[in-house]
Amino acid sequence: MLKRLFGALMLMACLQACYYDNEQDLYPVVPGNGCDTTTISYATTIQPIMQTRCTSCHSGGFPSGGLALTTHAEVAGSINRIIDRITRNEGDALLMPQGAKMDACRIDQIKAWANQGALNN
Repeated sequence: MLKRLFGALMLMACLQACYYDNEQDLYPVVPGNGCDTTTISYATTIQPIMQTRCTSCHSGGFPSGGLALTTHAEVAGSINRIIDRITRNEGDALLMPQGAKMDACRIDQIKAWANQGALNN
């Protein structure tokens, strides 16, 4: 009886710990115009985008294409290349991230951050 109770409690604990990160839930679009491109910062806007959409391939000892995107310096130093790749048309082999084009709001936020000087804020 005690083993069953313990097993049931462990199962409940495991199920409670599982969740799925959804980019839209983590980084919601601002109501009104649909996309906040004025209060952009590296720490709160750009870094989370890079972490969810880029660093799975562009980090570690052998980043894809030799391009690491884990630090501000790496992202800021490659911002023109990043913008070139994320703004390509669907079906272009150089479109990044591969598999699905980044949504327009995230692209606009990255462009706005670059236009504001790609600050480490």
